[in-house]
This record gives sequence, structure tokens and C-alpha cells, in this order.
Amino acid sequence: MVALILGVLPNLPGFLAAAGFSGPASPMFGAIYTYAWFVGLAVAGVVYWAWMSVMKGARRKS
Repeated sequence: MVALILGVLPNLPGFLAAAGFSGPASPMFGAIYTYAWFVGLAVAGVVYWAWMSVMKGARRKS
């Protein structure tokens, strides 16, 4: 769930601006929203990989 939430968060400001729910987003968030699928997948993948690496190391020490 954490990886999913962190994968969606960078895309949220751009989405809200594109849907008209907020004022114009900064150009950075507009660019991120343009590539939302790739950004979300990359962020979620890195978070998941890092978390599983930490958990794997914790299991070895137990």
C-alpha cells in the first residue's frame, strides 16, 4: 500500500490541475503528470524494491 500511495502522490497535483479542481500547477508537476504512468510505476517500483531489500536483510539477521 505504501508503494502505491507514494507512486500516486507525485502525479496528484498535475491531475488536480488538469481536471480543474485546483489552480494551475507548477510546470514541474505538469511535466510529471504528462508521464504519470512511467513516474508512478518507477516510484512505486523503487519503493517496493527498497522495502523488500530491507525486509530481506531483517530476516537474515533473525
